[in-house]
Amino acid sequence: NGRGCGPARYACLSYWLKVDIVWLGGGLMAGLCGPAILAGAQAAAAAAAQPCRLTLTPHPEVAPLLGAALHAPATSSQDVIVVADLGHTSIKTAIAERDTMALIRLRLLGACAAPSARPGPQVHDAVADTLTRAVRRATQGRSRRVHVVVNVASYLRAGVPANDGRGMYGS
Repeated sequence: NGRGCGPARYACLSYWLKVDIVWLGGGLMAGLCGPAILAGAQAAAAAAAQPCRLTLTPHPEVAPLLGAALHAPATSSQDVIVVADLGHTSIKTAIAERDTMALIRLRLLGACAAPSARPGPQVHDAVADTLTRAVRRATQGRSRRVHVVVNVASYLRAGVPANDGRGMYGS
């Protein structure tokens, strides 16, 4: 169509035209801003050429952790799955227990402040330290295989967090 719509973009747009409902989640959606953001997003979606429903997920503050846990690989009972939500205001971690098909339990490990307004190396160190602490708590000193699944709040460019000034993880 002359606007740079290559095969990947066309596939992405085609996918989104088939979506019936979008669930919104994340820490920001759990606060007082959630209903206002939802209302604005619903108004924009209603005005789209092909509208879809938008709704707030139950427990939006843990939705990114649940999503990461649901996308974790099926593991043996000896393996450990650590999931993390690298948000803009906080980093949350949890241990996910799965069987071959379902999430059995999500044990929250806690949250710490996100490394906003810091140089790239400090962001890297803060994330690495948080994930290391989560893995240590998950393995409890025993040698076990660990899968870490991370959900990153960032705009992407070529599948990698973009260093565009809008988020810290691209740095």
